[in-house]
Amino acid sequence: PFTYGGIATASASSGTTPLLISGLSSGHSSLEVGADYFVKNTLDGLLTADSALATSTRVGKAISTTEIIVGDVT
Repeated sequence: PFTYGGIATASASSGTTPLLISGLSSGHSSLEVGADYFVKNTLDGLLTADSALATSTRVGKAISTTEIIVGDVT
């Protein structure tokens, strides 16, 4: 399952600043290549590309059937 830490901002001397978390999440199966994946609205650690079942928390884009590139990748 995907574990989302929920970090949106960090403290800085000038207030808060957004954090960008990026990288590669592998070990998935049956992903749709090119689809955006989101945290599922059941909040049970699962991901979904189905907008009807998704929260607004975007995880990333599937670059293969087993890997998601994490972060703001369009």
